[in-house]
Amino acid sequence: MLLQAVASPAGATITLRALVIATAVLLAMSVAFVGVTLGLRLGNVRRARRWASLEQRWEQDLLDTLSGELAEDPARFHVAPEEALFFVGVLARYARRVSGGERALLARLAERNLPLVEEQLRSSVEERRARAVQGLALFGGARSEPAIVAMLDDPSSLVAMAAASALSRRESAARADSVIARLPRFTRWRPRVLGAMLARFGPSAAPSLRAVLADRSAIPETRAVAADALRLLNDIEAADVAATLLLEGTAELQREIAVACLRLIAKVGGAAHLEAARARAQSNDPAVRSAVVEALATIGDAADAPVLLAAVDDRSPLVAAEAAHALARIGRGDLLAAIPDVGSTRALLAREVLYQRRIGGVR
Repeated sequence: MLLQAVASPAGATITLRALVIATAVLLAMSVAFVGVTLGLRLGNVRRARRWASLEQRWEQDLLDTLSGELAEDPARFHVAPEEALFFVGVLARYARRVSGGERALLARLAERNLPLVEEQLRSSVEERRARAVQGLALFGGARSEPAIVAMLDDPSSLVAMAAASALSRRESAARADSVIARLPRFTRWRPRVLGAMLARFGPSAAPSLRAVLADRSAIPETRAVAADALRLLNDIEAADVAATLLLEGTAELQREIAVACLRLIAKVGGAAHLEAARARAQSNDPAVRSAVVEALATIGDAADAPVLLAAVDDRSPLVAAEAAHALARIGRGDLLAAIPDVGSTRALLAREVLYQRRIGGVR
């Protein structure tokens, strides 16, 4: 019946009208979408031009003020309330390039705008909140620290990381525990970035970092980051913590923790920590075996040369190469030269390393 209705002249007309209406609706929606897109783009272009114009105007007065050609006068810049965040951002770019009296001058120019910048910490736009944190960190001094600490709990990890980075300096060492306690929030960031950030707190943060490394209930990523920070701080006491974990953790110690602990021992450890490094030489993980080679080559003694020689035959080409270079570096190239030249991969590697040392002028 339905096919007959469509096949009839009246049914065909109705069907055609429906198709025309549907097409018209889709066309109207497409036009509206294009219009909205163009409107947003034009709005963005207008805003960008406005900010560029403001920046150009401010920068000329700013350069003249820094050079002394103009007297210091914050009112000269005519900053509207909605422009405060952008103005402080312009000052921040210069503040990162200068120091001393010039930086103090920039801080004075920013001071009257800081209350408006602090209001942006409550903005619904995460980018504005992050920029506000950065501006307050540069110019707000100790009085802005409580507001920045509060942003460590911002819903946006971008804003929280901006706050953590802003606080990570020796002047804010008292805030180290606040940042360290929130490390699990930042696990998506590169561990080396986090480790370097925490190391900026200075040696006073070491006890808290050692506690995180030793905490078996903490997530592996944060413990590994703590170990990296301790390595950068050259914290000698941390080598004992790392050695204990390597010896007691046995097989269940996570890869990232084991590698970080071995790297820490290689940097600040000594003879007392060699047993912990040797205990991981037979790990199933090539990253761990590679870290063992690094540790033994750095703090090992004559008894470790056979271990490094055995590692030249490691099933991982990377570990094998590192072991060969380690032997050459500690002056045991004779062990490499003694490997029978029977065309094996091990023999070829030994010859290549010795050749590289010779052409590099190293004996």
